Amino acid sequence: MRRRPLVPFIVAFTLGGCVARTPEGSEGSSSSSSSSTGTGSTGAEGSSGVTTTATTTATTAASTSTTTASSATTDATDTAATGSSDSAADAGTMGFINPVDTSGTGGPQPNGAECFVPDDCESGFCRDAPGPGGGVCSECEMDADCGMGTCSFDFATGYAICTAGELGDGCDSDRGCAGPLVCARLFGDSGPHRCSECSDTTACTEPQLCAPVFEGNAFSGYRGCVDPGTVELGGGCPVVDDGMGNLVGDGTACLSGFCGLASVMMGNAAVGICSDCVVDGDCPDGQSCSAPQLSMMGITPGSCG
Repeated sequence: MRRRPLVPFIVAFTLGGCVARTPEGSEGSSSSSSSSTGTGSTGAEGSSGVTTTATTTATTAASTSTTTASSATTDATDTAATGSSDSAADAGTMGFINPVDTSGTGGPQPNGAECFVPDDCESGFCRDAPGPGGGVCSECEMDADCGMGTCSFDFATGYAICTAGELGDGCDSDRGCAGPLVCARLFGDSGPHRCSECSDTTACTEPQLCAPVFEGNAFSGYRGCVDPGTVELGGGCPVVDDGMGNLVGDGTACLSGFCGLASVMMGNAAVGICSDCVVDGDCPDGQSCSAPQLSMMGITPGSCG
C-alpha cells in the first residue's frame, strides 16, 4: 500500500503594530512661547495674560492628546503582539497528528508500527492491515517480497510475515502456496485469500465439495475438499447461486442437511455455515430459526428457538 501521510500545513499570521511617536521638542516650544509672551509691555499684559493662558491651555491639551494617543497606540501594539503570540500558539496546536514521525527526528519505525508509506518503516514494507486505518510496518507486502512462500498477516505478531505457503497461510498468488495448494478466497468476493486445497476454478475430486474450513473465526482457515454429509454444526459449507441470481447455502456438505448464511463484512459477503435450520419452516411448530453468526470472536450456527 502506498498512501501518503497526512501532514498539516498551518500558517500563523502575525499581527504587526505601528507605534506613533510624539515629535521631539513639543514641550520646548510651549515653554518658549510662554516666556516670550510674558515679556510684553504693561498695557499688553492683560492681553498677554490671556494669550499666555490660551497658549498654555492649548499646549497642555495638545500634549495630553498626544500622550493619550501614544498610550492608546502602545496598548494597541501590546494587544497586537499578544494576539500574534496567541495566534501562533493556537496554530501550533491545530492540524492533524501523524501517527508516524516522518520529520526525521523519529526515523523509520519497527515492524508492528502504523505507517502510510514504505519509508515510514525500517523494513521498507508498509502492509495493509485488516480493518480501518493505515498500514502496518511488516516483513513484506506481497508474496514476491519473500524468497519463497507467501506474505501473510500474522495476528499473533500484529504484522505481515513471510510464510512457507502452507495450508491456511495468507497469500496473493498460487506461486507462493506450497505444492498443489492454490490461493483462494476463504469466502465471498472480498474475503481473505488463503492457501487452499480448492477454489472456484480448481474443483475437488467428485463427490467431494469445496467448502470453507474455519479455524475458530471468520478470517482463519482455508478452502478444503470435504465429503458430503460430514460437516458438523458450525462448519463451513458452499454458497451457490440458485439460478435466479440469489445466493443460497448448499446443505449437501452438512451432517444436518442445512446450510445457513451468515452475513459478514458489513453485509458485503455471505458465508455458508452448517446449521440446524435455514428458515422457520425447518423448526418445530411455534419455534423460529435464527441465522448463523460468524465473527472474529467465533462461529454460532443457525438454530431453532
